[in-house]
Amino acid sequence: MISIFKLMNGEEIIAKIADHDSTQYLLEDPVQLYRNVAPNGMTWIQCSHWLLFSRSSLVEVEKTKVLAVISDPNEHVLKNYNDFVHGGWQEHQKQMEELTKQRIKKVAEEQARQYFGKNDKETIH
Repeated sequence: MISIFKLMNGEEIIAKIADHDSTQYLLEDPVQLYRNVAPNGMTWIQCSHWLLFSRSSLVEVEKTKVLAVISDPNEHVLKNYNDFVHGGWQEHQKQMEELTKQRIKKVAEEQARQYFGKNDKETIH
């Protein structure tokens, strides 16, 4: 089962629960979720492998370090997680970088219009 975990240190991760007992979870393919906020308030989620330098895709997490577990992530989150984990993470990362560039450009253009006015052909010295 794929679940989202809110940890005591504030991190949010999504992973498959491979196993669990009364004291810990065994998580497979944990991915950290990041929320980004543009200056105009637009938000989007990015993700990266949680333990970047681990050779194993399995990690044990003590249940005492977990604040909350969401067992029913929405379909969009599940699709993005699966795309990221199953070899598509490099393509996913490229898409996210391009989307981020587009959003930054759009925000910059909106801010320039607000600051300099509606006539974008006018040169200001």
